[in-house]
Amino acid sequence: MFAKFKIPLLFIITLFHASLQAAPDIVLTTATGAPGSSVNIDVNFTNTVLGNPNDVVGLQFDLLFDTTKLTATIPANVTSASIVGGVRLIVQPVLAQPIPPIPTGKVTTISFTINGGAADGIEVLTVSSIVLGNANGGNIVIDGTTNGSITIATPAPGTISFNPIAVSTNESVATTTVSLERTGGTTGAVSVTVNTANGTAVAGGDYTAIANQVVSWTDGESGAKSVTTNIVNDNVIEADEIFTFTASNVTGGAAIGAATATVTIVNDDVAPGSISFNPVLLNVTEGTATITATLERTGGSDGAVSVTVNSSDGTASAGTDYTAIVNQVINWADGDSAAKKVVVSITDDAAVESNEIFTLTVGTATGGVTLGLVSAIIAIVDNDNPGIITIQSIDVNETAGTVIVTLTRTGGSNGAVSVEAFTSDGSAIAGLDYTALTQTVSWADGDIANKTITITILDDTLAEFKENFNIGLRNATGGVAVSAANGVANIGINSNEIPPSQPVPTLSFWFMLLMAFFIMFSVMLHTRKYQS
Repeated sequence: MFAKFKIPLLFIITLFHASLQAAPDIVLTTATGAPGSSVNIDVNFTNTVLGNPNDVVGLQFDLLFDTTKLTATIPANVTSASIVGGVRLIVQPVLAQPIPPIPTGKVTTISFTINGGAADGIEVLTVSSIVLGNANGGNIVIDGTTNGSITIATPAPGTISFNPIAVSTNESVATTTVSLERTGGTTGAVSVTVNTANGTAVAGGDYTAIANQVVSWTDGESGAKSVTTNIVNDNVIEADEIFTFTASNVTGGAAIGAATATVTIVNDDVAPGSISFNPVLLNVTEGTATITATLERTGGSDGAVSVTVNSSDGTASAGTDYTAIVNQVINWADGDSAAKKVVVSITDDAAVESNEIFTLTVGTATGGVTLGLVSAIIAIVDNDNPGIITIQSIDVNETAGTVIVTLTRTGGSNGAVSVEAFTSDGSAIAGLDYTALTQTVSWADGDIANKTITITILDDTLAEFKENFNIGLRNATGGVAVSAANGVANIGINSNEIPPSQPVPTLSFWFMLLMAFFIMFSVMLHTRKYQS
């Protein structure tokens, strides 16, 4: 192929080598400015093609930008010409030697004025149509650029805000301070007016009011400003209280962000507290020697305080069931918030009785302490338990003659107890199937042995199914209880005469029945026809 066109091989290799070389760059810088201001853009040249900056003796390029927003001021050593959408710049004529070479680095600086009214945004400066003058003669058109930009940002006077918006101060601290910050811009002098307002804290009694205090920033000034007021340390026991600082009447075009700061005054006057029983319901078994009730001091421990405690009867009686408490004084020292104990002795009697109650009551408080839950109710659980009676259900054959039924005492054995067992008919009839019985069954004190009763079963000659009757329990004495679940026995009597079996209808039976029905229906139809 080379022979056909007669192109020297050396020339082909030279062209191929040149095509591998990187393009030179014209690099523009960036800048930021406001409408009406001027910014500078540097033009930098990097010669990476010819290898020697002395080879470049002239540089020409077009610089395109939005001429409605930007106005370019060209330096005296740069030739320029207006073009559509920008300017054409010539740095030294694009001619051959002996024009001095253009070195790499900054070529020139162009000043741009940002026209008034230009909208905020980024304006791109685009480089195009680059022509280099070569030292060996001739011009070279290249395309290797880095565009620049100008960011247009309208200046702002900023925003005034409290930061932080919540402050706490102890009542004993002389002053409290809040901070106002100016952020988001510093153009122009600005100010706000600060006032305080009552919350639960009241000016004069809890703090010193601020009225129309002006806080100012000069043009270009940012940062925080402080507003300080005095805190009044009273001796009133009270909850924490609050008041607010408010910023208003902003000037200089600034905006208000967080316009309110809340100040919490933490109370330092500790209360003497409150005295309460905790818990207020207590149980004690009659066989236990004592029961302890607890009094707590909560909500403060300022000063020495005391209360008196007395007991009062309910269903339990002092002297019989417990030892009375009369004007027992319970004390707490200054700063003492520990729980205190009231101990009551319990009397273990032998009486079978219901659970009983009495009450402990707090009164006559001193030292400024208040009273909370002033009563504790104590239940004495009787330990003299006579137990519960249950009765056994059983089945018996008609020929057995008798049936023996067992009664059981469980859950306690205190005292002598008894129950009355009595029969009642079910499908079995007294006098025909069994002999009726009413019998008292007794247990002595401490006796938990099983007891039995015997019922006579009557053997008749009737062919019948299984029958039953019941044995109930009533008239319990000595405090004993009858079991709710097993307080009635069911006695089943199995007959020894088997009742005759009933025939089971067969298929032929159902067929004959159907035929009979058909015949009756035919006769009825025939009779009606004859009568009509």
